Amino acid sequence: STIAPEEDGNPDAGGRAGAIPLEDAEALDFEPLIVKGGSIVVFNGWVPHRSAANRSPFPRRAVFLTYNPAKEGDFHVQYYQ
Repeated sequence: STIAPEEDGNPDAGGRAGAIPLEDAEALDFEPLIVKGGSIVVFNGWVPHRSAANRSPFPRRAVFLTYNPAKEGDFHVQYYQ
């Protein structure tokens, strides 16, 4: 199961839409993916994933690219409100 978008049409649900509820996430067996600095990791947004706290002295940089099929609707304005 995942957290659904809000009923008011906000596709992000306060940043939690599509997230795995904590009780479900705790039952999953996540495997660490350690990569060198400057690496790129690409995966489908429906792949269960998470990240731990950054304990290094360096900032963690991320670029989050997302899209959805046009047939699912145009949520651009709602997403950025």
